[in-house]
Amino acid sequence: NLADTKTKAQGLFTFGGTATNLYAIKIGTKKASINSGREGMPKNVKVIVTKDSHFSHTVSADWLGIGTDNVITVEPNLDRTSNLKDAEKKIRKVFEEGNLLSTIIINGGTTYNHTIDDIKSFIELRDKVVKDFSLPYKPHIHVDSVIGWIWLMFKDYDFVKNDLKLDRETLFSIKKQYRKISYLKYADSWGVDFHNGAGACPVPCSLIMFNKMKDLNLLSKKEGSSVNI
Repeated sequence: NLADTKTKAQGLFTFGGTATNLYAIKIGTKKASINSGREGMPKNVKVIVTKDSHFSHTVSADWLGIGTDNVITVEPNLDRTSNLKDAEKKIRKVFEEGNLLSTIIINGGTTYNHTIDDIKSFIELRDKVVKDFSLPYKPHIHVDSVIGWIWLMFKDYDFVKNDLKLDRETLFSIKKQYRKISYLKYADSWGVDFHNGAGACPVPCSLIMFNKMKDLNLLSKKEGSSVNI
């Protein structure tokens, strides 16, 4: 409800923010190589992350057998948001070289400067590349929003009435962050840490939300489990 998703969404509780990224990459890998659970990880699978990404992004690539050498980093703009032109160049290069792209993980207000990327533009970029290369699948887009999700709490806040009497500068900053994070509904998945932001929760208390419940079919033990593009 906070994310205002229009699709049938579902989440999984897990052991921490690291695991939310682990799930996202696993789902992306199954999209790129549906038989990878049976045949093993293809050697040409790539993962794209941001410059200021949490260390768990590369850790997840290690744990899943993709390898940290196959993690590609997108350069940032001056405000530390990810540079879309650099992202497009690197995404296209993956496919031009005949590789598979599992997952694109972008900033959603993580531990580094609360930076939130232009989520909707990344979705549009991904869809454009899929069309240009006539791909049979869509690389999974995950927003690492384990801290930034908390701004969703301002979904119904009246910024004009401002009942909390927030000062002008604070109000502007919160409104800006909420506007950016409100685009989570366009991503494939996003992470939540209840111990970050909300407080008073056990450390291993996280959630990964899938905006399309059918993506969870890719975690099924049934061989050949798939999801439509």
